[in-house]
Amino acid sequence: MDKISLIIPVYNTEKYIDECLISVENQTIDKRKLEVIIINDGSEDKSLNIIKKYISKNNWKLINQKNSGLSISRNNGIDISTGNYIMFLDSDDYLDKDTLKDMYETIKKEKSDLVIGKINAFDSKGYYGYYFDKYISKNETFYYKDKLDIIATTSVCCKLYSRKILKGIKFIPNLKHEDHNFTAQIMLKNIKITTINKYYYYRRYREGEKDSIMQNLNKDTFNDLVKNYEILSSQVTLDDNVIKYSIRKMLNYIINNIVNNKKEAKEKVYLYIDLLKENKIIDKNYYSNLKTYTKFYYLIGSFYKNIERKLK
Repeated sequence: MDKISLIIPVYNTEKYIDECLISVENQTIDKRKLEVIIINDGSEDKSLNIIKKYISKNNWKLINQKNSGLSISRNNGIDISTGNYIMFLDSDDYLDKDTLKDMYETIKKEKSDLVIGKINAFDSKGYYGYYFDKYISKNETFYYKDKLDIIATTSVCCKLYSRKILKGIKFIPNLKHEDHNFTAQIMLKNIKITTINKYYYYRRYREGEKDSIMQNLNKDTFNDLVKNYEILSSQVTLDDNVIKYSIRKMLNYIINNIVNNKKEAKEKVYLYIDLLKENKIIDKNYYSNLKTYTKFYYLIGSFYKNIERKLK
C-alpha cells in the first residue's frame, strides 16, 4: 500500500501545536496511508507534553532530539520515513481536512513527481493569501522546463513530493530560507508538476515574535539568502531565469510582509539587492533594473493592498 509520510518539526510552539495536530487527525485520507513523524527539536516549553497526548491515541512516531534547527529536523524526518510520498508541515500551521486525500489522488492520477496547492497565510487580522499564489491559478500538469516561473514557489509547504525525486537532496543546516536551495534542486531535475487551485495549507504569521524569520529581516538573513545562491551554483548549472525568478520572489516576499512602513520596506529590499551585487550574484545592469522594479512594484502593490483592506 502507498503511504504518505507527513513530517512535522516542532520547536516551542505550545500556543499553536494543538490546532496543527488536530488538523492532522481530521484528515479525510485513509489513515492506513498516513505515516506521521513528529520531530521535537529540543522544545523548552510545553510542546512535548501536548505532543504526547496525540502520540498516545494515534499510531504516530515521535523523535526527540537536541535543538538542531529546522533543516536537520526535516532531514532526520526524511531519513526515518518510509512513505512513497513526503509532505512537510510546520507546527504553528495547519491543513485543510482534504489536503492529503486530494493531493494523493492527484499525484496518482497525473503520475506527477510533485503536487503543489495554495497557501493561505493569516495573522491576527485574518487571511490574506500568499506571495506565490499567482503561480497557481488553475489545475494543470506540466514539466518544469515548460513553466519556469514555478521556481518562485520556493516554500516546501503545501507540496506533496514523490520520494524518488528527493534522492540525494537535503536541507542545508544552519541556513535561513533553506527552502530555496531544496526546491530549486528538485525542480531543476525537470520534474513533472501538478498544481491545484485550492487553499490547503494555512500558514501562521507570528506577529511580534522574535523567533519568526519574517520579524528579523536583517543583514544576516539576507546573507543566508545569498549563500543559498552560491551553494546552488556549486551544485548545478544555474539558468539565468532561475536566478531572476528567485530574486524577484524574495523581493515580493519582503515587500508583501512590510506594508505598513514604506521606508523600512525599501531599506530592507535595497539591502538585499546590494548584497546580491556585492557577492556578484547579479551584474550592474540587473542591479539597476531591480531598483526600478522595486520602486514601482511597491507603489502599485501597497496601493492595491490598502484598497483591499478598506473593502474588507
